[in-house]
Amino acid sequence: MQPPFPCENKAKGVFYGYCAPGVDVYTCEESLKLQCAPEDIGNWFLDGCGGHARPYHHHNELSCYYDHSTNTHSPLVGIAKDGYGIYGIYEKDKQAPTDLDACNGHYGPVPELKISNYESTLSSTLDASGLLNTNQSAGTNVYHYHTTTDFPFTIGCYGPKTSSECAGGTLDGSDDQCGTGTDATVYVPTDGGQVQIEHPPNHGSYDTYCSCRYTKVGSGLTKTGEVLPIADSSSSSTNSAIGLSCHNIVHLLMILACIMTNITLK
Repeated sequence: MQPPFPCENKAKGVFYGYCAPGVDVYTCEESLKLQCAPEDIGNWFLDGCGGHARPYHHHNELSCYYDHSTNTHSPLVGIAKDGYGIYGIYEKDKQAPTDLDACNGHYGPVPELKISNYESTLSSTLDASGLLNTNQSAGTNVYHYHTTTDFPFTIGCYGPKTSSECAGGTLDGSDDQCGTGTDATVYVPTDGGQVQIEHPPNHGSYDTYCSCRYTKVGSGLTKTGEVLPIADSSSSSTNSAIGLSCHNIVHLLMILACIMTNITLK
């Protein structure tokens, strides 16, 4: 059986390369570019659509799941288990939102939802608070999540939440894996060199299994596209305690997994 190392020197029959548990998949893949010879890197963990495995699920932006060429708000791609909608990367005019909170969500208008367009398992759409209801017209202002081309790619917690609320691990829907001391030292390539990834920024290392979105400062986090700032929200979640593993955080039209394994949201 192949050892759990992603790179293979076939000439020597050696498997090598390592990613610490709890590091997001994209950062892991980038770090392997420093550890492994280009010819020894096989298939990446994720395919070109940002997903993998059976049942198929996503750890990155859903690049193949909806039309990215339109100038309107990206469509609904799923429903988080707290009842809020998850939409694609764009807010409008092919521009990503600039005010996402620590959970990768914000308040704003969303497209009209018609339940007939989606799976029969989704029995209702979103009401004015963002939660499930049977009617929602175009432009309704609600709290909702976006997928992003940078960390955390899907959702970081159950929002709305500030960075400190997300990482506190005490509020409903927060991440109790932040600040537990399970840090990792991770380097990724840059033009002409390398940089250590700090999560949260200026933390000095990578706080593994912590799924919260942070403002990029200094080395920040790896990304597949532009970096977006966050805006703290004064609102806190009133969702009931959930305690789900990462791969059960969201219920989607196509299964969408969180960026890491074994995260537990309170």
